[in-house]
Amino acid sequence: MHAKARVLIWVIVISLSLVLASQSSNHLSYNQNYTLPSYFQSVKAQDLLNKNFPSGSANNSIDIALINATPFDNYIVSQKILQVKGVENATSVANVYIDYATALGKIANQTGDLLNDSAYALYYFPSHFIKYYIESNNSQTSLLKASKGLPEEVKVSNYTVNFTEFYSSFAKLFVTEYKSTGNVTLSYTLAFKGSLKNVNPIGLVALKYLNSSDYTNISSIAVSVSKETGISEKDVCFLIFKPINANNPLLYEVITPPSSLISQYVAHNVSVVFVYTSYSPGFSFKNGTYPDGIISNEVQSAIGSVFHGKFYVTGTAPIIQELSSSEGSRQGTTFALVFIALLVVIGIYFRSIVAPLISLSLIALSVLMGFGVISIVGILKGSVNFEIVEPLISVIMGIGADYSVFLMSRFKEELQNGKSSAEAMSISVSTSGRAILISGTAVTAVFSSFVFVPYLRTWGLVITPTIPLTLLIAVTLLPLIYMKLGKRTFWPSHVKAKSSNKVIEKVSRFSLRHSNGILVGVLIVGIAASLFVLSIPMNFNDTSALPDYPAVQGLNVIDDAFGHSFINPILIVIHSNYNFNTSFLMRISNLENNISHMKGVKQVFGPVPSNFNGTYNQEVRELMKENIGTDNKTALITVIMNYPSDSKQAFSLVSNIEKEVSNIGYIGGTTSTYMDLESYLMPYYEGIVIALPLVLFVVLSLFMRSFRIGLGMILTIILTIVSSLSIVYIAYGINTSTGVIFFIPLIVYVLMMGLGSDYSVFILSRIREEEKKGSESIIRGITLSAGAVTALGVILAASFGVLVTDPISIISELGAAIALAALIDTFIIRLSVYPAILSKIIKSKIKSKE
Repeated sequence: MHAKARVLIWVIVISLSLVLASQSSNHLSYNQNYTLPSYFQSVKAQDLLNKNFPSGSANNSIDIALINATPFDNYIVSQKILQVKGVENATSVANVYIDYATALGKIANQTGDLLNDSAYALYYFPSHFIKYYIESNNSQTSLLKASKGLPEEVKVSNYTVNFTEFYSSFAKLFVTEYKSTGNVTLSYTLAFKGSLKNVNPIGLVALKYLNSSDYTNISSIAVSVSKETGISEKDVCFLIFKPINANNPLLYEVITPPSSLISQYVAHNVSVVFVYTSYSPGFSFKNGTYPDGIISNEVQSAIGSVFHGKFYVTGTAPIIQELSSSEGSRQGTTFALVFIALLVVIGIYFRSIVAPLISLSLIALSVLMGFGVISIVGILKGSVNFEIVEPLISVIMGIGADYSVFLMSRFKEELQNGKSSAEAMSISVSTSGRAILISGTAVTAVFSSFVFVPYLRTWGLVITPTIPLTLLIAVTLLPLIYMKLGKRTFWPSHVKAKSSNKVIEKVSRFSLRHSNGILVGVLIVGIAASLFVLSIPMNFNDTSALPDYPAVQGLNVIDDAFGHSFINPILIVIHSNYNFNTSFLMRISNLENNISHMKGVKQVFGPVPSNFNGTYNQEVRELMKENIGTDNKTALITVIMNYPSDSKQAFSLVSNIEKEVSNIGYIGGTTSTYMDLESYLMPYYEGIVIALPLVLFVVLSLFMRSFRIGLGMILTIILTIVSSLSIVYIAYGINTSTGVIFFIPLIVYVLMMGLGSDYSVFILSRIREEEKKGSESIIRGITLSAGAVTALGVILAASFGVLVTDPISIISELGAAIALAALIDTFIIRLSVYPAILSKIIKSKIKSKE
């Protein structure tokens, strides 16, 4: 293709990429939640919660931690938060006081009303009927006058007390006895006793506390209500016959809810306010606006205006907001650091300022295209995980720099051999360019494997097409530029005859002489490192790797006060085909009691107390109200652990609980989700771990026309991977208890499989060129390619080493692992292990040529 046509095509592609890249931030997702297939128990549990607990945690994206706040402070804060647009509800310990006072007030008022009505019905009516009857001698008139204004019936809970029959019965019996005996006292006694059978036993409550002379004494009723209900006399006096006023500070001083209710919101000096918004966690509008993030900022301001103590705004929304707010600066910092690092490395390698500027400027266009791909994938798939951006910059800059240096290194070599700029460019493209195309194809194929892994799919969709674009820039645009510049490409250094690298040659010869010892040592190290890496479990808790943002500090404050799993507890969802009855509640009570005695359980909240005996009291009613679903067939038991939700101990506890509830419900919550994720993802992991080496083995074997060489190269790549991971795990304190974030080893594995094969192709292609020189082919191939390939390794190490400074530890660990792998591969594997392996594999071939 004509040079001008190439340039025109690239101008169009770059212009389109610029437009798309400008929208890339709108397509990034900061949601740390994972979606599982519906057949997993954690999903079934969450579905039941969403359906039967509509005010549950589905929209709870903001949590507030108040330090040293009173219950009344919690009320004021909650009311202020409710004024924020988009907030649906805010619950705190104040709700416990209000709900408990309301429930007590209802019972006290019902009991007080019953006492009043019972007293008037049982004492006021008989005395006034007798008075009117003696005056008029007319029973019907006396019945009407005496019962006027008195209660006909009173409803208490599910019971109705009817007094009308008592009135009629008393009138009839009194008249009969009075006409027979003429004795008022005797007639009253007989009529009263005979009529009580017409009153529901609940309606006889006044008989226990009152007599005929004090049925209007309210203070006595307060005392009687206290005795009848078990509610303290202080609480009765505060509540009876009065409306509940949540604005009254005395409410939070006089009323004392059960500690089991308060402990759901308060621990030590920390109280929590749960904020529910109109949007699901992670929801964003099409323009990229994150509404919950805006709400969390407004909530922060609202709290600060009414509460002057220390507080934290945490939860999904604030964390996402802080991540998204810092994403632009992190991207800029990563790009700048990678650019500077590669500028230095390439500049030192070529002893030139022009060569690195040319190559890095073109590579920057590849990064721009990568951001354009993010927009395309976001449009097609909905969103792209934000964690891909910084690694994408490092991958593209590193690979692009590698390809550029490999081409320019061969171009420089041909200039040193006396070729013209056009000839040198042609040779560099036909030789190094061919190797780049082969390796680039392999790397692209390797990265495409991410497309088949859930939660890493967008990684594959973004990186896979960006690598060929980077490769095409390297083999189409770059040669045009360095051919045009010629020797000036390497200014201010001068192109002169190339001298052999004596150090690398000596190392290679040493490796050939001591190949047996080197291979035995490598085998021992490889086995030990592999066993260590395989012993580290997967961790699915992305929040554990977040920077020390205020929202993350808030999570830690809550964890320290309430326990590691307070925000992410174990959720046991019990479901029955029938409405709950006493026997089923007894079964749930026994379940709660059994769980509460399990090792590692801190608290258990459920529909009934663990000592439930079938008797309903106020605490039982309050707990049932919070933990029985709207269908009256679903119950929720919440378990707070002493363990982090992502720990092996938490996994073990969930497994033990599962044995208790497997026949009557499901286990949900964060820990259960992590366990289901592990079960879901492991087959994909195992498939990639097995498939990639097989594919690369076939590719390398066909390229080198030797299965033994293909196998040897694959084993060296695996050695590099497990060695670097082992060192990084130790350096970052990763162990068998904490585990490693699940995608770090897989990304390192895939990336180094691709790039390791990349460098293998570069070296092996040069060895093939030198094969005609017999036994010296290995040494000459490694020595001649060492300068460029070593530079490539250092470039990759530099581009990923920059990520070590990233505040997100996941990205930092990923960068450290790949940088270290690149250095191990560059300075140990290629210089020492490659010659030893190749000497064994092609020894017979070398002898035959000699």
